Amino acid sequence: MIALKKITGLLAMALVLCLAGCLEDVSHDDTIDPEEKTVFSYVLDELTPFFNTDEKTVTMNKWFSTLFNWTRTDYDQWLQAGNSGLFKDKALTQKYLGSDMVRASTVIYSAVSMNGQGPKIGTVTGTIKLTGIPSEKFKLYLSVNGTNWRSQGKVTLINPVEEDKDMNWSFPVYDKLVYSWGTWGFEPSEAGFTLLVLPETAQNGYEVTVPTKKMINSANEDIGSLGTVSIKGVQLSGTINVTYNGQPVPYVQINAVWEVKGTLETIYLLSPGPDEPWSILLEKSDTERDITFRVLGWAKQDYTTGDFLFDRNAQIAPIIVTTDDVPNITIDLSNE
Repeated sequence: MIALKKITGLLAMALVLCLAGCLEDVSHDDTIDPEEKTVFSYVLDELTPFFNTDEKTVTMNKWFSTLFNWTRTDYDQWLQAGNSGLFKDKALTQKYLGSDMVRASTVIYSAVSMNGQGPKIGTVTGTIKLTGIPSEKFKLYLSVNGTNWRSQGKVTLINPVEEDKDMNWSFPVYDKLVYSWGTWGFEPSEAGFTLLVLPETAQNGYEVTVPTKKMINSANEDIGSLGTVSIKGVQLSGTINVTYNGQPVPYVQINAVWEVKGTLETIYLLSPGPDEPWSILLEKSDTERDITFRVLGWAKQDYTTGDFLFDRNAQIAPIIVTTDDVPNITIDLSNE
């Protein structure tokens, strides 16, 4: 099933539903006539919170295989299976290649729905105030959960981010798409909201429930303020020493692991030196979590399977985490 650590629940249900009509592209036709078929368009950031910075770029293969990672296929393999593909233009004539570089703002066009809903029909906007601002840079996604529909967008953070200041947000709204097993798409309804705090060094982020619910009557509507929400997490921080065969490691991955739920967060360090500082933000919780650390090394930043170097567990006692920050955690793998 879907790796919820990647999608973090924001569009998980939509992506599950979309598979009935998304990845199984029955047209198998590279000469699609947009006059006869519905054309779907998406900004990549609308499909999954994969980009922890707007500047981050990856190949289409990497993005596709991350979004649909349970299929164990990349974009090129999907094309080779006879699917029509993703396109750079609404006329569906300029097809993306697996090697093409994409980012959060990249627009894709498709002959099939990529989220289980119909074409985009509008944008809902509003504002929100924040407290408990993290000290590190982050992106903030807003997801909405209506009746039989889901969407997500970004909160436009002011710079510098200040507490109790109105910040704008928006998310796209999609039309209904009818399958044989039911209807999935927008209809007027009361909606709930969730924030995903995604630090720029992190992979998963953590979710915060917005207490306010709102009635959304139209696909194009300003629904006003969602109130004030604390997004404070709990910060684990310290230093790491890590080498491989006595040499520095070009790219290091640190996983914060809670055996009850697996990896809660993953961060990356580029060529860390001696006593390199690191920090991980986790969701606050009154439940005690005994966190251990797993460290992986890679030969380069844009790695593939062949660049893997090692997978080690930090030999330190589990860190007990609830709602308070835990500093001064030392991870020493320099002699292994």
